[in-house]
Amino acid sequence: MALRLSAETLRQRADVRSAEHQVAAAQARVRQARAARQPGFAIGGSLGLSALTLGAQTHSESVVRTLWAA
Repeated sequence: MALRLSAETLRQRADVRSAEHQVAAAQARVRQARAARQPGFAIGGSLGLSALTLGAQTHSESVVRTLWAA
């Protein structure tokens, strides 16, 4: 005669909950390891505001030249 237990009854057991947590932690470590194998990508930049004074705003070429120089 087979004993049937519901999934909820099994989840209430401490050893089953512990095993579920261990599986979740292992899955997280696998995701981190896979992410670490991928190349990193970062975008950086800066903007100098000294060229954006009131007098320099009338000369759009100087603003473009300043942005391209960075």
